[in-house]
Amino acid sequence: MASKTVTSNDMKQILTKLEDVYNSQAALNQKMGVIQMALEDAPDEALENTLAEAYGNAQRNAELIREAAHKYELSVNALQMEER
Repeated sequence: MASKTVTSNDMKQILTKLEDVYNSQAALNQKMGVIQMALEDAPDEALENTLAEAYGNAQRNAELIREAAHKYELSVNALQMEER
């Protein structure tokens, strides 16, 4: 079975999906921040602690996705140069 040759257009589609995942994660982070601010008016220590941990994890995930997308974009750019 012959493997498919990957083109820069194929890779750009994947990059777009990675960027979508990052944007979704950033939106999630923002929503958690809104909840954390609302908890200032209605404190709940257990929920605050859980959200703080979740927010930290979400921030790390966003950073990992952003870094992966950046590295992948470099690969896409390199392939585009080869295709010319």
